[in-house]
Amino acid sequence: MNKLIIPIEVKNREIYGAIYLAIKFIRNKWTVYLGQKQQIFPFINLFSKSVWFLKSIVPGEISLLKKLKKRGHLITTLDVEGLLTHNNNFGITSRFSNQTINIADLIFFWGKYYANRVKKYFKTKKVFYAVGSPIADFWLNKKSINKKFNKKTVLIATSFTLSNSSNGNQHIKLMLDNSSYKNKHKKSDVEYLNKFKSFYQIGFEEHLKILKKLFKKHKNYKFIIRPHPAENIYFWENYIKKFTNVKLDLDKNILKSLNKCSYFFHFNSTSYITALFYGKKVAMYFPKKFARLSKIISPEIHMLSNIFKNEKEFLNFNNYRYKKINKKTLGNICSNYFFKGKQNSSDKIFYLINSMHSSDDNQKDPFYFFSYFYILIYKFKDLVARILAILNFKRFESAKFRDKQISYYKWDGMTKKEILKIFKECGLKKSEFNKLNIFQHFNGLFKLSL
Repeated sequence: MNKLIIPIEVKNREIYGAIYLAIKFIRNKWTVYLGQKQQIFPFINLFSKSVWFLKSIVPGEISLLKKLKKRGHLITTLDVEGLLTHNNNFGITSRFSNQTINIADLIFFWGKYYANRVKKYFKTKKVFYAVGSPIADFWLNKKSINKKFNKKTVLIATSFTLSNSSNGNQHIKLMLDNSSYKNKHKKSDVEYLNKFKSFYQIGFEEHLKILKKLFKKHKNYKFIIRPHPAENIYFWENYIKKFTNVKLDLDKNILKSLNKCSYFFHFNSTSYITALFYGKKVAMYFPKKFARLSKIISPEIHMLSNIFKNEKEFLNFNNYRYKKINKKTLGNICSNYFFKGKQNSSDKIFYLINSMHSSDDNQKDPFYFFSYFYILIYKFKDLVARILAILNFKRFESAKFRDKQISYYKWDGMTKKEILKIFKECGLKKSEFNKLNIFQHFNGLFKLSL
């Protein structure tokens, strides 16, 4: 039995791409296991040889990768955060290492731009595949694009997690932990991330100054504030309550929000690519007087997004001359832009995995009673790690953050009804619904097949 396992970190960011990819595999007689990472990882030893499609292979998770390899699993990955990178090499060393690259069997990228940066830095002969992403496959699904929208509606994605939350320092700490094995943090990384945090703090403060002016000046426009899920939502509710032309958008799917607008303003946000795919006028605001920090802006933003460098440009956004999209550059950052007809990222990923993976008759998986014991063992080890973290053992320091609000927004559970709805949105045919087999494990993960 051919098995594909897709562990997810952030549900709203990854679930549509995961289901889109799953459809391709189950149509070809594979069985797909899908769920939040901590619903799946306790059962690594209970899966017979399988293909694991990981959202990243960061250096801090090398022990997990070694465990998968020891069990004979095929390790594949597409860095879900590789669409928007850092200006310097931190955007590479925080996501990959020579060790993680060598242990992976197939490494996919959103586009050639990031793939070439990683290959050049590590001087590796490993073949990288710039195939786009199943997430972008969903963006391009014709059923998800509504060409009718209000020309006087502006969507603003704030993305101020590092400033408008109580967990900014913890986000920085986790970024460091991901980039390091055994907590060996580089001084240059620490210095860079301090600047990174200052950049977001200044951006936050400047937006608070100008947004009210923007709302007052353009009373005939409708503004939609879309905070990052990790931000303090109550802050924004209080901030906009005096304005009748502004509302808060907490919809889980940003595509629905994009369909309502003509303009999309962001702050160093990955969603600007989605907005470009949807033909929106895209820009971010960062005043020129803080030019010393402008290098923190992701290189992809500099290449494709408009940047308002002063208050006048932002306040007169409706008369601003937006630059035309450089199609070649957009395609090099996200290969899906070049795809035509029925060709998509999911097809390419399936072909490469299917051609490398040898079918295994062993049907072993966690869907039986014995898996209860593995959960007990996993929870016991987790408890020990937390205790050692409290006692300041550096090796277990990251365990301190597992129950913090920093991760509350990542996964709010998943029901069979919800997953069926997403299958429908991703294009599963009516004739296939009756044949779709969905089983949910007591720990939350799903087993899917046709």
